[in-house]
Amino acid sequence: MRFLYTFILLLCALTARAAADATESSACPPLSVMLANGNVDKQKAMGEEYRNTKYWRRHRRYKTAAYCVLGVGACATLMGIRIVCSDWGEWEEAQPVFGAAFIGGGVIIGAASIPLFVAAHRNKKKAKNAVSLSLNCSTATTPVARGARHRSPMLGACLNF
Repeated sequence: MRFLYTFILLLCALTARAAADATESSACPPLSVMLANGNVDKQKAMGEEYRNTKYWRRHRRYKTAAYCVLGVGACATLMGIRIVCSDWGEWEEAQPVFGAAFIGGGVIIGAASIPLFVAAHRNKKKAKNAVSLSLNCSTATTPVARGARHRSPMLGACLNF
């Protein structure tokens, strides 16, 4: 909500500034407004700001948990294979049961990491699509009387969601 309030306040300030500039300019109405693309200065690039959202933190947490669960499952599976292939001596009748239990448990635990990877991916998408506000500074040129051009600074707001 505060992004919306900030955006509305910014629009009100820009329209008030534009109205004040319009009354101070010459009597000739502007024919067109052209932005000078060479003067555009971006204050903050959209590149990495999504990494500050709660969805990105949740993505990292789910991804870490998924790798931990996958590692535990792989270790249990390898331990089950080691039990099946080893020599137990007097416990030989229990050896295949324990080995199969560890192998089956390891596979089930490893498969349980798949929903965590899916949830991590969904939160990563949400983080990249999170609401963000970026401001651009540029210069607008307006033709005035006798071929002269009036330059005025402009502030542009981009609301991505």
